[in-house]
Amino acid sequence: MLKKILFIFVLFISFGGISSADTLNIYSDNTDILSNGDNAVYAWKNKKWVSIPGAFWIWNSYYASNSINGEVETFTKTFTIENDINSAQIQFATDNGYILEINNIIFEDNYLGSAFTYITTRDITNYLKQGNNTVKFTVVNNSSIHTDPKLNPGGLIYKLSIDKTKIITDKITTNDKTPRIMYWWGKVNQHIDNTGVWQTDPDGVSGANLDKLTYCKKWYPKTIKVIDHKLETIDKWKERGNKNNWTSTKMSMKCVQPGDPEDDTLVIVDPYIGCGFGNKFSTITGKECLPTIIDTNIDKTPRIMYWWGKVNQHIDNAGVWQTDPDGVSGANLDKLTYCKKWYPKLNITNTKDYKNETINTWRAVKNTGAYTATKMSIECISEKTLPSVLPIVDNENMCFDINNEEVDCVATIPEINPIIEQENQEYKELDLVNVSFYRDLVVGVSGNDVKLLQKILKDKGYNIDKIDGIYGEKTRLAVVEYQKNNNLNVSGFINNDEVLDRIKFELLNLD
Repeated sequence: MLKKILFIFVLFISFGGISSADTLNIYSDNTDILSNGDNAVYAWKNKKWVSIPGAFWIWNSYYASNSINGEVETFTKTFTIENDINSAQIQFATDNGYILEINNIIFEDNYLGSAFTYITTRDITNYLKQGNNTVKFTVVNNSSIHTDPKLNPGGLIYKLSIDKTKIITDKITTNDKTPRIMYWWGKVNQHIDNTGVWQTDPDGVSGANLDKLTYCKKWYPKTIKVIDHKLETIDKWKERGNKNNWTSTKMSMKCVQPGDPEDDTLVIVDPYIGCGFGNKFSTITGKECLPTIIDTNIDKTPRIMYWWGKVNQHIDNAGVWQTDPDGVSGANLDKLTYCKKWYPKLNITNTKDYKNETINTWRAVKNTGAYTATKMSIECISEKTLPSVLPIVDNENMCFDINNEEVDCVATIPEINPIIEQENQEYKELDLVNVSFYRDLVVGVSGNDVKLLQKILKDKGYNIDKIDGIYGEKTRLAVVEYQKNNNLNVSGFINNDEVLDRIKFELLNLD
């Protein structure tokens, strides 16, 4: 039976302005107070335990009182910070497992682990705030067969370091009227008015616990999503009730409006519409047909990345790292399950280390702050691997088959014997060996290659009314849906990029 004992030590710290001392250190020692009013004691130190200079191993008694059944101890410290925090970290070791909570938020759960042979260091800057703070450890000393408490000791050692040097920044006056909000835990929320001036919420209570999208809509009702904007300094942050003035630099958040560049609901008009193979001008718009430029340096490999104490990241279909919007998914989650969360249609069956990558927008819990770190990304592996790039057309209009052999462009397009089924033409038998898309497929072009594309899309369940070889609006919309479902760039047309990889794969795997 586990014995639960609550350790509470209340420490009030008053800086009294900007101090010349950079760091405030708080140690575990015998000044910690138990809930019954007694002092904590220095614990018997096992020779395997690590040391932290200035700190002491503590417990409720010199020896663990119940080495057979084990104990659970909860250590809590509450302290007040009156100045801005530049940075803060905590170093600790426990015998055995632990749960670390900061201001009633679980920072890390290693309850079933054991952490007494090494020092664990965590950055907790973004979890602390001006005013009252609480740091709590729940430590479990596992049960043992040993009756000798020296063979199963219990203890906690820690050092909390707070760099309280205030960061001085120049106030920059801008005419940025971008709709945006800003949060700071413990202070009333801010928003930009229509003149570009930061305003405190007049209700005097709206805080950083509120959903960002909902709060944006309070001031900008047409907001469709919220993204990070830039670091900005406000010198009139208010406490609850809109009292007093505080200065701090925080990340502002843009309230994206319909039509903004970040509005991913926009329908993008294909700039190459009507630009078939050999067309100098579009048959639809009459504008000059420009060559398609594809950035081959963008890595769109489906993958995720973990960093203990920060919210997980994943690659979107544009090759950009995105923070999990839930604000809580962390490195304790199963990698395969987490891959499937973001790539549900790729049939992810395994994961493996991919490469070291740097992200400069890591977020703490609730997607606050901005941190930079280089970590190993994790590839989300699907059951099927796409083949190499499809045959392409060179500058002299020659074509190549799937074996990279030079062939006649027209000859590579198979003649297909149609089978009439009601009013639609469907093709059951295709010569797939010499299939080659020798041109871009866009609205306005027609031919057997378009028929093949329509056949693939229809077999995959997309809305194709007729397999008529004409690239019309129905075909374009089906291609858009296909690209969305396969995490490809959404353009509505087919050209010599990764879309062809996917189409080739479909051709070689038709039933």
